[in-house]
Amino acid sequence: MDVFFGGHQHSYQRTLPVDNDGNSVDTTSCGPAPYTACTSPAYPIYVTNGAGGDSLYTDTSLCGVPVPANRGAWRGQIVVGEYGTVKATVQGTTMTIRFVTEDGVILDEAVITKYKHANSMLRALLHLFTQRGD
Repeated sequence: MDVFFGGHQHSYQRTLPVDNDGNSVDTTSCGPAPYTACTSPAYPIYVTNGAGGDSLYTDTSLCGVPVPANRGAWRGQIVVGEYGTVKATVQGTTMTIRFVTEDGVILDEAVITKYKHANSMLRALLHLFTQRGD
C-alpha cells in the first residue's frame, strides 16, 4: 500500500511515510518541510480528512490533547479550522493529493512518485511480449 485515505479527526492531516507500527518514519523521501514531493517512499502515507462536516478542531494539538512525542514526527501537514475536501489525481506513476477548501483554495498539495512499481510493470510487459514473440 502506498497511500491510505481515511476520515475522522475533524481536521485534515497528511503524514510522512510511516510504517504500520508507527515506529519508523521515512524523513528523506519527501524532501524538506512541508514535505510536498515524495519519491518512492519506503512506507505508506496516510491522508485523513475530517473537514467535510460537523465541528472542526481549531488548534493543531487536536482538541487540546498534546501529541505524543513519537507521533509528532509523523506529521507532514495538518489543516485545522477549514472545511474542505481531498482530491487525488493519478497520472502514470504519480499521484497528486490536494486539500481544497470549500472556497477552492488549495491548502496542501503533495506529489508522490513511485518508480519501482513502474519498473516492475515495464519488466512484466517486456516479459509478456518476449513470450508471445512480438
